[in-house]
Amino acid sequence: MKVTIVYDNEVEKQGLRAGWGFSALVQAENTSPILFDTGADSPTLLHIFETRSQEKILPTTQEINFS
Repeated sequence: MKVTIVYDNEVEKQGLRAGWGFSALVQAENTSPILFDTGADSPTLLHIFETRSQEKILPTTQEINFS
């Protein structure tokens, strides 16, 4: 199992954004990823996914079901 902090109120790398709340992606073999998100800032969440998926840190937004 892998848990990746997507965002919180601290910025770890230049070019990313911080926001109030907490978002984590939980990934395990043979299951779909689970996004645990308590933040209210969807533009920040999507920005981080777009930035980090290019670096292969996170899956692309097309690989996650946001419903």
